[in-house]
Amino acid sequence: MKDSHKIIFHKKLTFSNIVDALKLANDGFLALVDSKNKLIGVVTDSDVRRAILNQTNTIESLINFKPFFVNYEFSNKEVFDFSIQNRIIHVPLVDENHILMDVFIQNSDHLKTKENKVVIMVGGLGKRLGDLTKNTPKPMLKIMGKPILEYILQSFIEEGFYKFIFCVNYKYEIIQNYFGDGSAFGVEINYVFEQNKLGTAGAISLIDDSHVKEPFFVVNGDVLSMVNYSDILESYNSSTADALMCVKQNNYKNPYAVVNFDEENNLVSLEEKPVTTFYFNSGIYIINNVIKALLPKNNPFDMPDLFLKAKLNNKTVKVYAIKDNWFDIGTKDEFYRLTN
Repeated sequence: MKDSHKIIFHKKLTFSNIVDALKLANDGFLALVDSKNKLIGVVTDSDVRRAILNQTNTIESLINFKPFFVNYEFSNKEVFDFSIQNRIIHVPLVDENHILMDVFIQNSDHLKTKENKVVIMVGGLGKRLGDLTKNTPKPMLKIMGKPILEYILQSFIEEGFYKFIFCVNYKYEIIQNYFGDGSAFGVEINYVFEQNKLGTAGAISLIDDSHVKEPFFVVNGDVLSMVNYSDILESYNSSTADALMCVKQNNYKNPYAVVNFDEENNLVSLEEKPVTTFYFNSGIYIINNVIKALLPKNNPFDMPDLFLKAKLNNKTVKVYAIKDNWFDIGTKDEFYRLTN
């Protein structure tokens, strides 16, 4: 076990201390132990992402105090099977007194279970973020020391996805220099370059059909979430859909009393500050090559228009309501809400 995989838990330990220690571990796992090396809890990249979305900076919200673990006397095969079954890369090995003896690290290749590709749209200018994106593409803006795009990438990796396509344009070299071919993250990353701005869907038309034989995700490069992509994919497959749009519920409370009256101006009812429930597009989709073929080649096109076109062409279009934490980093205020 590397020393960087653990940190001693004490009263003066801060949220920033833990996040900094997790960065030094460099593989998304940190064990917290007491002065006698007894396992207290663990922190992973997923825990950090959850804290960001919850907009909290307390260590209680960050640490998983009930982590998976096994007895260090288990055989290699038993620990291996436990890791695969629970889809975790790191498994703390403890003795009968809960003393941390070692950390089992699963070969990430064994967790690569999803052949479906993930297309991440990261070519936008990010104009609404002003000077923040003057020299940096929006997906590369950092939250707690990591680019937004890395959090998105990691959220898919955790669920077994390992084939990615980044659709890039604005300052693409910054993205490509950081992520390369994906080998540093244990995945495969290919790039599609937009010569011109092609909207939120147009760049998909540039992807070779032979590269996306299975239905594939399309995700905006400025969306952080805790959604379960495997559940979304399962819903897509079981519905025999051609296209699926993830939607998120929101509520709007009208600040005024709503007056309802008939055609003769007779008062019908009064509603004091009613709440309206609606669903909005979350920027997470699954489509197949049938839908991809509806896109005009190398021309601007947006995802909502693609879904409407699919509907007009009698394709099966479904929605999936996500209930997990979700955040769209579209403006300066929204970015600062997550970083302050």
